[in-house]
Amino acid sequence: MIVIPQSGRLQQVADLYGSDTGTRVTILTPQGGVIADSVGPPTAISNQRVQVEVQAALTGLGGHDIRSDPTSGERILHAAAPIQQGTKLLGVVQLARPLQVTLDRVRGTLLSFALAGLAAMVVAGLLAVLLSRRLLRPIRGLENASLAIARGDLDRRVPVESADEIGELAGAFNSMAQQVQTTMEQQRQFVANASHELRTPVTNIKLRSEALLGGGVTDTARAKRYLVEIDSEADRLGRLAATLLDLSRLESGAAEHETPRELVPLASLLLLVGDDLRMRAESAGLTLIVDAPADLPPVMIWTDQIEAALINLVDNAIKFTPAGGTIELAGRQAGDSCRITVSDTGAGIPPDDLPRVFDRFYRVDKAHSRQTSRTPLGSGAGLGLSIVRTLIEQNDGHIEVASIPGHGTTFTIELPVAVQAGKN
Repeated sequence: MIVIPQSGRLQQVADLYGSDTGTRVTILTPQGGVIADSVGPPTAISNQRVQVEVQAALTGLGGHDIRSDPTSGERILHAAAPIQQGTKLLGVVQLARPLQVTLDRVRGTLLSFALAGLAAMVVAGLLAVLLSRRLLRPIRGLENASLAIARGDLDRRVPVESADEIGELAGAFNSMAQQVQTTMEQQRQFVANASHELRTPVTNIKLRSEALLGGGVTDTARAKRYLVEIDSEADRLGRLAATLLDLSRLESGAAEHETPRELVPLASLLLLVGDDLRMRAESAGLTLIVDAPADLPPVMIWTDQIEAALINLVDNAIKFTPAGGTIELAGRQAGDSCRITVSDTGAGIPPDDLPRVFDRFYRVDKAHSRQTSRTPLGSGAGLGLSIVRTLIEQNDGHIEVASIPGHGTTFTIELPVAVQAGKN
């Protein structure tokens, strides 16, 4: 059981608290009598039960009131709170303090909070400026680099200074810029090569037609030969234009198919290609081997496209393999893919040319071609392998090339087996 200490002890508590806080402390009994007072003797103070704040405290809630001092007229803030043990009221503590002092203290506290808040806002503002500058610097770098690339400076890159989202964005931008630069270089090379391929037959036609029109050719046999050559060059131009158009349609996805893909036995397709080209290989003094196991799984393809790609590869092998050599067309299953290889025992492709054999208009070094090809130099436009790759990719496939100079070349095609085909 808690009891109120004797009045002497309570007086010490009231005096100590009143001295520390500058507040008058009065301790009352439940009946309103004064037990202790920090200002004067308790006996000199009348019963406080009638005071508004004391009445509120006697109900167990506590309260406050503002009254003027009868002597000085100063307005005093009075507050009272109950002293309880459980639900039992043991007494009341009453506090009194000049209202102006209290207001000054509150204003001081509010001012301190305001100053602290202002300082925090200033610090936050400075941090925001610093952070924004740090964040905006790489963004502005990206903006400047974008404008530079738009002006034609394709070598411009941005530094990757962090591993966060900004760093990832910078890395992606550099990759994009590199791709743009590569694409532009390929386009420039394409235009240069296309111009060369078109200029050669046009020049030949121009020279021979001028000779015929100028009357300088009186020999009938020679004139006929010129006309045949003009006709041949015109055919060459037509084939080149048609090939370019086909390649453009394939790469843009604009090529339409009258029929859907079909389920094709791969072994049968390889044997068909071999039969079509065997006579030509034999006439060139070559051995054409077709290795097509009967258990090869079927593939879902556009037959005309894959057949054209294989014929092109085998035809190239025939052109660039010396007499007495061997060409092999083989098929194997490799997991979820069917792997087709076209190998020859020709002179091979120089390492410097190997990465670009699928580029449009790119042809292996002319001196090398002159030594190894049995077709006239320049008779091909360098579009065959580019079209082959596009045809393979149109059928969800992939093609690679490996070559050892002096030993031969192998083209490897991978097509998904029928159960893996994603479309019909």
